[in-house]
Amino acid sequence: MFPLIPRGPDPGSDCVPVPEIEPNGSFDLAFGTAFTLQEVAEKLGISPRQVQALVADGLLATVNVGRGRARQDRRVLDDDLDDFVRRRKSNGSPLPPRHLRLPRR
Repeated sequence: MFPLIPRGPDPGSDCVPVPEIEPNGSFDLAFGTAFTLQEVAEKLGISPRQVQALVADGLLATVNVGRGRARQDRRVLDDDLDDFVRRRKSNGSPLPPRHLRLPRR
């Protein structure tokens, strides 16, 4: 579990568990690992801008670990990344050659 940090002035008051942050910026939580958007981009082999677009479009869930809306610092939980990959996984059938595709409407 995480080390406990007192919330109030006395050491015996309410304690809050606080995760330890790794040198690369990720940290382990009770529900898994949290990755930065840069780490997600590297794992998926896409650019950080593409990851930001996926987040903005609501296709990839994130957690704001920053200081509210003004100073957002986003992390993607490993379960959310797994769900995203599972949803986007194709059945392995390749697309037909371009000249055989139906025209767009």
